[in-house]
Amino acid sequence: MTVRIVQLNPFYFPYAGGIERRIRAISERLAARGHEVHIVTAQQPGSVAGVVEENGVHVHRLPSRFPLRRFYNPPPVLTRGVRDYVDALRPDVVDYHFRWSPSWNRAFRAMACPGKVATIHNTYGEGTGLLAAASRLNDKLYLRTLRHAVRVLCVSDFVRQQFASHGAPLDKMRVSYNAVDLPSAPPQPVASAVPYAVTVSRLVPLKGLDVLVEAWRRVPAPLDLVLVGDGPDRARLAKLAKRRGVANRIRFTGWVSETEKHGLLAGAVAYLHPSRFEAFGLSIVEAMAEGAPVVCSRAGGIPEAVGDAGPLLPHEPKAWAEAVTRLARDPAEARAARARSLAQARRFSWDAIADGLEAAYAEACQAGAISPPMASS
Repeated sequence: MTVRIVQLNPFYFPYAGGIERRIRAISERLAARGHEVHIVTAQQPGSVAGVVEENGVHVHRLPSRFPLRRFYNPPPVLTRGVRDYVDALRPDVVDYHFRWSPSWNRAFRAMACPGKVATIHNTYGEGTGLLAAASRLNDKLYLRTLRHAVRVLCVSDFVRQQFASHGAPLDKMRVSYNAVDLPSAPPQPVASAVPYAVTVSRLVPLKGLDVLVEAWRRVPAPLDLVLVGDGPDRARLAKLAKRRGVANRIRFTGWVSETEKHGLLAGAVAYLHPSRFEAFGLSIVEAMAEGAPVVCSRAGGIPEAVGDAGPLLPHEPKAWAEAVTRLARDPAEARAARARSLAQARRFSWDAIADGLEAAYAEACQAGAISPPMASS
C-alpha cells in the first residue's frame, strides 16, 4: 500500500536536533519503499524557502519568523498558512512532531487529513524552574491536540505511560523508538593529546551538564571534558567551570560536523549523559554505535535506550566522577563497556522502526476512514 505522507515539524535541517535526525532517517527509508514523503517545515536561517527534493523526499520550507531566538532553543516559531499548505498536498497521513507552537498545533488540529498521527518526543512537563511550569501548562493544552490524532507514537514506553497518566488516549498510543545508522566501517577516533570524556547536547539546564562541571573537580588529570553543542546555558557553564577551577580541562566545541562528532565519540573514554529529563536519548544510542562506553542518568526513557550497557546514576557529582575515573583507569572494564555499547546499539535499527511506522500509518489510514470527523478548535 503506497501512502502519501507528510512529516510535519517547524524545525528541520539545517537545525539538526534529535527529532530532525529521526524525521530525515525515517523519511528517506519510507521514500525508498515507494511511499510519497513530504516534510513540511519552517524556513530556517541559512536555508531557502520553497520545495527541494532530498534523497527522494520533498522538503517544503515555509517563510517563518523566530522571535527570541537568542534566549530559547528551539525558539518560538511563527508560520502562516500551514494548514492550507498541507491540505493542498492531500496527504493520507500527517505525522506531527512538535508541541511548543500554538499556531502549528491549531493547524494540525484543523487539517482535513483523516489519518492524523502525533509523535511525542519529550517527557511531560520537562524543564526546570519557570520552564517547568510553562512546560506543564503547554503539555496540558497539548493533550487537546493529541485527541485529534487517530494514532499517537511515543519514542519510549516511559513517555507512553507518562502521557497516558495525564489523560492521553492509551488505546491510540504505540511505542516507536529512535534508532541510528550503524557505522559501515570501524570508527576513526580523532587525535587528542589528552584523554577525554564527551557529551553531545543542547546546552540548556534540563540536560544537567552542571553536574559534569561539578564532577570534574574530582576527576584526576589528565582527563578533559568535551562538551559538543551549543545553547543559552553555555555562558553559565563556562563561568561555573572557571569558579570550580576546571576551565582549562573543559572544552566547548559548539556544534561540529557529523564526521567530527563520530570521531569524538569513537575516541572518548566515555560518553556522559546527565540529563534531568529525557524521553529516550538518541545521542546515547549514537555514542554506543561508535563503541563509546556510556554513563547516563536514570531519567525518563534513558534506561530503555541504555539497557545494561552502562551505569545509570543519580545527579550527584561524586558518582559521575567515580564512574568516569574507573573507565579511564581500568582498560579491561573499558573494553567490556565498549562491547556492551555496541551490542545494545544493534537493537535499534531505522529499518525496523520504518517497519513499525508503515504498520502504524496503515492503522491511521484505516482508523481515519471510519472515524467521524472532529470539529477543529
